[in-house]
Amino acid sequence: MFKNSLRTIVILLIAAISLTVFITPPRPSEPMLWPVMETLEFIAAEPRPVESRHLRSTEVHITQRLVEAGLPVYVLEHHTTRRGEVSIRNIYSYIPGTTGQSVIFIAHYDSVPGSPGALDNGAAVAALLEIFISQPTSLQVGIQLLFTDGHEIGLGAHEFVQYHSYLLENTIFAFNFDGMGNGPLMPFQGGIRHGNILFEASSRPAGFSLLAYGVALDEWHFAQGGIPAMTIMPFARPWNYHTPDDTIENLGTYTLAGYIDTIQNLMEMASQAGWIEGFSTREKTFFMPVYGMLISYGPVMRWIIAGLMIAGIIAMIIYRRSGSNYRPFSQGRWDVNVKGIMLSLIGTLLFIVLFVGGTLLIFSLASNIGLLGYHTSIILTSSGIILILIPLAYYFLKLITSIAGWDSFALVMAIFLGIFGVVAGVLMPGLEYFPMICAGLIALRVAKPDSRVAYFFAGIIAGVLFLPLLYIMLTQLGVASPLSGLLFALFIPVFYVLTKDYPSVYGS
Repeated sequence: MFKNSLRTIVILLIAAISLTVFITPPRPSEPMLWPVMETLEFIAAEPRPVESRHLRSTEVHITQRLVEAGLPVYVLEHHTTRRGEVSIRNIYSYIPGTTGQSVIFIAHYDSVPGSPGALDNGAAVAALLEIFISQPTSLQVGIQLLFTDGHEIGLGAHEFVQYHSYLLENTIFAFNFDGMGNGPLMPFQGGIRHGNILFEASSRPAGFSLLAYGVALDEWHFAQGGIPAMTIMPFARPWNYHTPDDTIENLGTYTLAGYIDTIQNLMEMASQAGWIEGFSTREKTFFMPVYGMLISYGPVMRWIIAGLMIAGIIAMIIYRRSGSNYRPFSQGRWDVNVKGIMLSLIGTLLFIVLFVGGTLLIFSLASNIGLLGYHTSIILTSSGIILILIPLAYYFLKLITSIAGWDSFALVMAIFLGIFGVVAGVLMPGLEYFPMICAGLIALRVAKPDSRVAYFFAGIIAGVLFLPLLYIMLTQLGVASPLSGLLFALFIPVFYVLTKDYPSVYGS
């Protein structure tokens, strides 16, 4: 038992190298950094909730900067009762292009009450404003700029698209910027089809395609209007999100430099005629195993991986049934039967329900206890899952495998993950890599149950895939997709199967 626990700890420590993907990449000094910082200092001087005094001061500051640059500016006011009776004021400007086409850049300039909103969303507003002003006035594809009001109460972008669609008649793409935490800029909603645009513009591309199934943001309204759209967000360390500590002092300079670098490249690229035709809109899967390494592939590779996974599961079954000299956990025979399979399937489904339910319960309790802030809720939720839920999950899985048999349980997990991966590849491309690869790793582990190489290889690869997902789940509680939660729950039995102790009969 002690040896197995030690091996598992070693596997997780090695796999923890995957968490380096959330390091903010260093960037060279940006000439635009100081003008952007000066604008941000004004914007984030105090909170900017809807109809507040400083929000109106920010509106005046933005419009004056645009007027001073000789650019047209329109303040589009809307009175609405959708979120109570409020008045919002969107700010719109543009630089025309010779082709008649345009690309729109969007960011909300309000904040939640009590938060200065340096990251959410002052940094994006300041960077977009200053870089937009610095653009040449003669472009092939026009640049539109929209700062929305009322985003934090669900307004702004909806009103613009609904009442000013005539301004979008020749718009060919929409980039929405929002802020949650210091870190590398990553594609969110829209990233499955359009993430490669951001990767081309970024000096250090980063992202996980499963994030594209998270909460819809302002890009959704433009996509509903028939305009290809994507949200881009710095993501990694949201400790001050929606809190009074979202200040300039807690904004990483590298994060702001990342905004500047990426927005400059995107505006330069988007202003060129025919730029969008150079990018495929076919669904891409992308993820990062370690810092600086982005793996990205399209539909063809997706189905190659699916084929290899299915072949691996079939080969595992044939190999184990062939009476090979390798001794399985069942001490020399393929211990699979209908009863074991049914018990394993019921046990797996019950585990998912109990684990997800337990996670939601811990999150609910942590949110009520952790009224001091978002960071406190994260700490309490993470502690509850790691110290309470995962140990209970281990003993639950130990009980299931003792009743159903390890071979039956492992086979059910491999087939279950394989089916999930294939379905995800069809309906939710970008999610399939995790279940498909894990199914293949289980097939390897079952085929070679007494191989130490297979043991460590399978555990480390699964850990490398899982730990970033765990980090995302525990730190992005309000943004991560429920599907990420399902993958999180599934990983526990996967890792249990992969790191099960060598049989005592082997002398380990």
